[in-house]
Amino acid sequence: NAITSGAYCVTCRRAFKNLHARSVHYATSAVHKAEKDSAKVDNSAKVDDHPLGRVAQVLRETMGQPDAFVFNEPVNPLLVHGYQEVVDVPMDLGTILARLLDGRFGAAWEVHREIPRVWSNCELFNSKESEITMMAKRLSEFFHARYTALVRP
Repeated sequence: NAITSGAYCVTCRRAFKNLHARSVHYATSAVHKAEKDSAKVDNSAKVDDHPLGRVAQVLRETMGQPDAFVFNEPVNPLLVHGYQEVVDVPMDLGTILARLLDGRFGAAWEVHREIPRVWSNCELFNSKESEITMMAKRLSEFFHARYTALVRP
């Protein structure tokens, strides 16, 4: 049973046959959730003209990368045993984007300061040579390059 095995989306409760299918769904569900949340924001001014709008764009682009599906949603402690004991302050890209769209950041540098926590938590919990840590490093490089190009011209 997909529901009892944990292969379901925590956002929409859609059940999947396996964890891989659920992970692929996560790659888009966090983005779709963020898009729904952004529709609630007053868009009377062009968002991309503001540094926070540009950092939101960079975050969305990062979340859309092939390696990002693992980092777009909070780690489920029921599926990843021991995570809560190792990682003191969990963080994921979807949570950062949701907080950004909710107005909890006053400047782009505040968002930029929060992003490395996602990568450091990954490295802390997994070995430095693990595939998931390599994914985090690739995403970190992508985010940094896009942030430098769009937010900090």
